[in-house]
Amino acid sequence: MHDVTPVIQPFRLATAPDQPVGLAAGTLDGAVALPLVECLTLEHGRCFVDHRLTQTTVGSGLRPVRREPLTSPWPGTRVIQHDRGSDLTVTVDLWHPTSATLHGRTTVHNDGKLPVHLTAVSIMCASLLSVAELADLDILIAPSAWMAEQRWTHHRLSDLLVDVGTELHGESPRDRFVLSSESGWSSGRWEPVGFITDPASGRAVGWQIEHNGGWTVELARRSSTLGLCLFGPTDLQHHWMHQLNPGETFTTPAVTLVVSDNSWQGAAAELSTYRRVLRGNNGTAAPIVFNDYMNTLMADPTAERLSTLIPAAARTGAEVYCIDAGWHSDDTDGWDDVGRWEPSPRRFPGGLRHTLALTVAYGMTPGLWLEPLAVGLRSPLVNDLPPEAFMRRAGVPIVEQNRVRLDMRNPQARAHLDTVIDLMVSYGIGYLKIDDNFSVGSGPDEDADSPGDGLLGHCRAWAASRADLPRRHPG
Repeated sequence: MHDVTPVIQPFRLATAPDQPVGLAAGTLDGAVALPLVECLTLEHGRCFVDHRLTQTTVGSGLRPVRREPLTSPWPGTRVIQHDRGSDLTVTVDLWHPTSATLHGRTTVHNDGKLPVHLTAVSIMCASLLSVAELADLDILIAPSAWMAEQRWTHHRLSDLLVDVGTELHGESPRDRFVLSSESGWSSGRWEPVGFITDPASGRAVGWQIEHNGGWTVELARRSSTLGLCLFGPTDLQHHWMHQLNPGETFTTPAVTLVVSDNSWQGAAAELSTYRRVLRGNNGTAAPIVFNDYMNTLMADPTAERLSTLIPAAARTGAEVYCIDAGWHSDDTDGWDDVGRWEPSPRRFPGGLRHTLALTVAYGMTPGLWLEPLAVGLRSPLVNDLPPEAFMRRAGVPIVEQNRVRLDMRNPQARAHLDTVIDLMVSYGIGYLKIDDNFSVGSGPDEDADSPGDGLLGHCRAWAASRADLPRRHPG
């Protein structure tokens, strides 16, 4: 007997003892619910030859064990399943921060006696917008690039995925539409957000991937059903493979789904509401920031120029004035000497503190730009820190734009960065603009099962370091 249970409207879980637990989003009662979890391993792979990340052997073999209520940080449900073939237990935590959102992540535990090599673990999978004409669905996505972000474009699903007449021969097309990030730049190729709308009903589903590294979104047709699968890094896209030894666990990054009856604009509004809930949990409101890079100083600030810009920014109502790149280097193109992040005496002959004090005098919080992970090859820091403090692959430092990159898995790299930020705070700043404009390819392979695994470890350590900043420097 099937148990079709609302997680919250309009998300539904479907449970049967002989099938994987399924999830449907933006659907009607009784709609097809595709498997909630997909999991690729070297040992088990897919159910048939394919290049999609769905219909995996482990995902198909999962059977429900139990559900548990969640109460923190929001109400929700924990779904626990087990696959006897691989001896993997998979737990999916699903929360509802608001009435129209579903936030979740997946954890895999190896209950067996042998290692299992993970190559893709879904964060969340769902069938979408049942009863809709799939060919007419509108997909709203945004190509992105440095200085060319947020180029939102509409596409008909029929232009992205082929209909092969499944009803006649029973075979689903092995076609898929994929969005993915590259390297550690999570919005460098596509925005990690998208929306799917049924024009006939106005119902829309949106997604947001919440990870500062590799991710993959896969849309695919399953007969007359549209499936959405959201992943962190994968082997196909990011050279990610993780050896899960007996007794060990692996947890994915997080995602959030939103549903609205008011087209993609309504879904975007729901996503904004959810983001405000997150900021509310931090107890802070976002200030109005004037940043002096784009179309003004373009990484060439001086005390004289700032003495004009700071009063002007204050007159516009800015609450924060942020000095962007260039403050740290005597050169006009000092990208390859960064690392120590000390003020340039040429640019600030009276000292940076004098300019920051001017910002305060005009009623604004002073801020500084920082690209903390970058260390220029001309910086003394290259020799001051041990080689393992920088990202390396095949024993070679990964170099881009004459710079190497800190590996935040390394305690000395983290300690250096803490010292840098402590110094910047001592200047009197109350705002920090952090850039991460850097490509390291697939990532570092030292102390990792794969380059993508090393990059994932770095991304998590980097995120944890940033999350720790308010504790070390309240306000």
